[in-house]
Amino acid sequence: VFLNGYVYVIGGFNNKDAEDVSPNTINSWEWFSHYENSWSEVWPISHSRAFAAATIRSNQYIYLFGVFQGFNILNTIDKYDCMSDHWLTLNLKLPAASAKLGAVAINDDEILILRGLNLSLKKRQKIVLKLSLSSKKWTSLNDMKIGKTFNWSAFYYDNYIYTIGGNEKDVCER
Repeated sequence: VFLNGYVYVIGGFNNKDAEDVSPNTINSWEWFSHYENSWSEVWPISHSRAFAAATIRSNQYIYLFGVFQGFNILNTIDKYDCMSDHWLTLNLKLPAASAKLGAVAINDDEILILRGLNLSLKKRQKIVLKLSLSSKKWTSLNDMKIGKTFNWSAFYYDNYIYTIGGNEKDVCER
C-alpha cells in the first residue's frame, strides 16, 4: 500500500515455490521512501503472513485483513498506526477465515471486503462485506458476478469498486 510518501510491503514467503516444499510465511515488513529513493526494513510484526489484504484509512492507518500462515487461513485483522509506529491485532475478526481477499476503504468509517479464498469451500468467493469501524458490525452486500482471488487488485474510485483479474478469465468488474 502507499501511505504518506511510503510504499509498504508486508509479509510474504521466503521459501522455494515448489509442490514438495512447505510454505514458510514471514513476519517482516519494509517500506520504500520515494523521497529518499531507499528501502528500510522494520522490526517484525506480530505474526507471519502472506496474501493478506491491506487498505489505508485517514492517511494514518493500514488495516490488514485475513492471512495465509503456513497451511492455515486465519480471520485476523491488524491495524498499523503510522503516527505512533505501532501494530495492533484487533479483537474484531473477519466473519470467516480468508486469504487472497480484497480490501477497499470507501470512507473514514467503512471498509469493503471482497472475499477471496476460503479453504473450507475450496473455491473463489463472490462475497462482498462492509465493515463499519465505528459500530464494529459487518453487513453483507450484493455478491460480485464472478468469484475472485485478489493480490491488491481492487480499488475504489468515483463511488465504484473496480476489481482486476483474479479469476480464470481475468475478467475486470465494476
